[in-house]
Amino acid sequence: MEHAGKVILLSVMILSGQALGSNDEQRELPCTDAQDCVVPLGIPSGPVEARDHALLTKALRVSKVLHATDPVEVEPSRTDVSKTKSANISPSRISGMLSGMPGNSKVVAAMMSTMAAVTPEVNQTVWAMVKMLAGFQDDVEAQHKMTQADLDEKVASLQNATSVVVEKFIASRAADKEWGECARDLEEDEAQLKQCMEQKDRLQRVEDHACRKQQSAALYSYSDFHMDEMPEFSCDFRTTSPNDPCALRLQAWQDEATQLLGKIFNRMQTNMTAEYSAFRELNTSCSDATADLDRQVELCDGLKGRAEQTSSDCSFLKERRDIQICIFGFSLQDKCKRQRSYKSRANEVMSESNSMWSDIERRREWQNLHVVMCMLQHHVQNNDLDDEAMKTCKAGVPDFDMQLGPIDLRSDEVRNLTAGESFSCEETSIAFYNSSVNVALEPGSAAFEFCHVDDAGKDGSDDDSEVGFPTCSATFQCPSNGDNSTYSVLVGQRCFLRAGCSAGDCCRKAPGGPKESCADHLAAGSETSGMYS
Repeated sequence: MEHAGKVILLSVMILSGQALGSNDEQRELPCTDAQDCVVPLGIPSGPVEARDHALLTKALRVSKVLHATDPVEVEPSRTDVSKTKSANISPSRISGMLSGMPGNSKVVAAMMSTMAAVTPEVNQTVWAMVKMLAGFQDDVEAQHKMTQADLDEKVASLQNATSVVVEKFIASRAADKEWGECARDLEEDEAQLKQCMEQKDRLQRVEDHACRKQQSAALYSYSDFHMDEMPEFSCDFRTTSPNDPCALRLQAWQDEATQLLGKIFNRMQTNMTAEYSAFRELNTSCSDATADLDRQVELCDGLKGRAEQTSSDCSFLKERRDIQICIFGFSLQDKCKRQRSYKSRANEVMSESNSMWSDIERRREWQNLHVVMCMLQHHVQNNDLDDEAMKTCKAGVPDFDMQLGPIDLRSDEVRNLTAGESFSCEETSIAFYNSSVNVALEPGSAAFEFCHVDDAGKDGSDDDSEVGFPTCSATFQCPSNGDNSTYSVLVGQRCFLRAGCSAGDCCRKAPGGPKESCADHLAAGSETSGMYS
């Protein structure tokens, strides 16, 4: 059985293509069981590359089986000593056979010392090993299928993530468009309000001037009296009656003064009528100016209210736009993480790496496995182990692609999923409806500067089970134009903005509430689905 162990381990080392080191190198086999780690006599020992671990582990499994107490099932025809051709495995023939196999002269020397003596026990062991190696072919096939399944799963994951990204991008562009239209409406409202206020200020000045003139003309006074027009009164007491002195002269002066006062009254009355007419015009001007000003104030108040409402709507829409863009950013980062995962696996598959996923290593293992099985079968069948046998065995290796099928990297699909509107993950800015915004796609960074930083998966892993988003609390105050009862808080809802939770994250219109405003449309638009629902 010691001979059997040598044949097994040497064959697997040939399978792996590993050149063995010299005897003076200190090498260890990767094992956990001391009984399985016995290195048979004549086999150089030393460190084993990571890519050979699987094959060496298989060798140890075979050794363990062959060291068991149960007898090994051997085909009777292979145990007839008379049919064994010792010459077929002479050192010279084995040296020629191994010249075409991976390895060096130390492998040849070890193989010669191993197979120099042939016994029925050796034939039994070799036949059992052929059967065991045939079982290893199933392992290669299983790894091949697992590799394809893993790639398919990663492509499917990338497809799903890309669909989410496209959906979220469309939603974010729509939100950006709506906010942009609102911003333009607000700009127009504010421009109209500014013009209105300027006109109001002008009318205020007109009204002040007109009403000051009206007030000035409201009090009438007349002082245009000319006393020098009054006749002088004189009387000669010598000629007057004692009972009525100067009666005649006084009567004459009274008559003359009455005529003069009548003239003054008429003149004053004419002046007062003219002044009153002017007052009425000023009063009308003041009233008209006041009415014009009142109408302008009412117009400006309406425009101000409209601008304030538009501003409030735009604030909600800005929150909604930012939230939608952040959700898109998170989904894009997730898609890029899955894209990196696929590319990493594809690189492992297509490179000569120390990885179980390497298609190159698997094909080499497939080749060497079948060549060694074939050569061992030649030995068991007492055929010559010569160059012709090696050539025959190499030519007889089953076509890997015909047997297992080539690995399909799904390159065309992946190319479509990583270009154009599907996003390549090489973007530095994203063009939305109104403008372009810088984007960061590295794990652990905020996709956009106003977004919350998602710490999950910042190490590049696929695990997003712990997503560090803040959430809406029961104490969040929803804006509702003075009627808080018409809105409800979505307790536990994720908040997507760096600034913290907003009405766009947390507020929804309560069922049956009498009001409906922009907050309701915002709430409807900020519903999340897919990976962030």
